[in-house]
Amino acid sequence: MGHVQSPTPGSPGLWLTGPDRWISDPALSWIISVAASCAIGFMMALVNRVFNLLRTVSVAFVGYFMVMQAATPTALTGFDGGELLAMMALVGMALLYSVYQEPRITQRIFLLFFLLAAGSVVEYGFALYIPVFLLGCYQMRVLVPRVVIAAVVGLITPVWILWGFGVIDPTRIIIPAMPDPASIFSRPEAIPQAVSVGLTLIAGLYFGSANTIKVIALNARSRAFNGLLSAIGVFTGLLCILDFTNVAFYVTLLNACTAMQAGLYMKLYATRRAYAPVLAVLACYVAVFIWHTWLI
Repeated sequence: MGHVQSPTPGSPGLWLTGPDRWISDPALSWIISVAASCAIGFMMALVNRVFNLLRTVSVAFVGYFMVMQAATPTALTGFDGGELLAMMALVGMALLYSVYQEPRITQRIFLLFFLLAAGSVVEYGFALYIPVFLLGCYQMRVLVPRVVIAAVVGLITPVWILWGFGVIDPTRIIIPAMPDPASIFSRPEAIPQAVSVGLTLIAGLYFGSANTIKVIALNARSRAFNGLLSAIGVFTGLLCILDFTNVAFYVTLLNACTAMQAGLYMKLYATRRAYAPVLAVLACYVAVFIWHTWLI
């Protein structure tokens, strides 16, 4: 790259400034973005190792994720909060996996929804994941009244604390602006970004659908765990389409979910040369990376 790009403009939170405005120095923002992506890769490997999510000890899917990040123009141009979303989602998955069929462990449910609410203060996209993680509680067979109460208290607590310290006024919610295509498609990385996200959506749909066919035959725990991964991936893909002007915020999590589905696909279809479609998609990402590098 000839220079460090400024990150794509992000969106504000429900009460405070969005993460894309926290760091004014583009070079520092880029360094933190790259470091955060590496941390996300480590977290992905850790979640898989602890819960055997992908039924393999291989970390090849982490390398797949990093290639996807490199090929997605806005993913590594600077810190924009999307990294925080991916980290929160991985922590949330781990918290829900750890309470599978254990509705008495409400502290972890409280923490999960506390993190969602805290993130929503600085980026409205976090709030959109509340229904997904409530569905996750159902998938983990813990959606009972005490868990719902823990979730509600977790959502209220960050706002209550910040209000008590005078940081925010709960009645003054920042309403997200209407989507402005010009703010995205006027940027030089717009077309490579659209191609990269489109490729990820197609890959995620293929790997996820193929995995579902196999996962159905596994035990209830494996079905629940992979069901949560699929739900987060599908929902994130929909947000990339519906909230396209804020796609930079969602794309890192989309890459992470798709990479994990690719890792599971290679394990479940190992005897059918599953590496072929994975390598084909990787080649496409390399092409997008070269294209974007040439454009800038």
